[in-house]
Amino acid sequence: SSSSSSSSSSSLSAPPHKKRRRNGRGQEVARTFLMNSHFRNGLRRSLSMDQDVPWRGTTKMKPDKSPPAASAIDKWMHTKWDKVLYFMVGSPQAEDLPEHTQDFLVHSGLMTSRPSDQDRSQEQLKISSKGYEFLLLSIHKQMWRFVQEFITYDNKSEVLGFLFQLGYCKVGQDYPVKGLSASQQELLQQFVSFGLI
Repeated sequence: SSSSSSSSSSSLSAPPHKKRRRNGRGQEVARTFLMNSHFRNGLRRSLSMDQDVPWRGTTKMKPDKSPPAASAIDKWMHTKWDKVLYFMVGSPQAEDLPEHTQDFLVHSGLMTSRPSDQDRSQEQLKISSKGYEFLLLSIHKQMWRFVQEFITYDNKSEVLGFLFQLGYCKVGQDYPVKGLSASQQELLQQFVSFGLI
């Protein structure tokens, strides 16, 4: 592992890459590209990481004695996701959707808050025109649209970092949550409520 670590380190600390292009007079002009230092250091740590847990400060958990089957995970995900879609169209099958999930639907513009028809002092959520367009997308495009909305939040770096860490996770394997930051744990709960995790 030491040789792989040193090779990745040397390649990441190489001088800036120069790409040549021609100006208006046909002369070659060198353009320099330099990787962001924060991203470069994070990438170096990821490539040289020798543990199975994708976030720092934690150890691998013991294998689950009765892990869920891939089909069960898929069914659970679709049940969670369908509940969100049912809520958007006003179906009684999804009246108990978590409040933070409802807030996200409003924040993302997929639903709007309006006075209730029965009681004008109360507000109720209604699907927006953007929400109707969203329902016409395929499930994969819908999920990516949700992820994009999360990235536009103020804690963009936390969201992106969490998404990169998820890229190292395996479906059906248990991972400790205590190694995540407070905002990442909150984001995790959001993902769980949508069936993304």
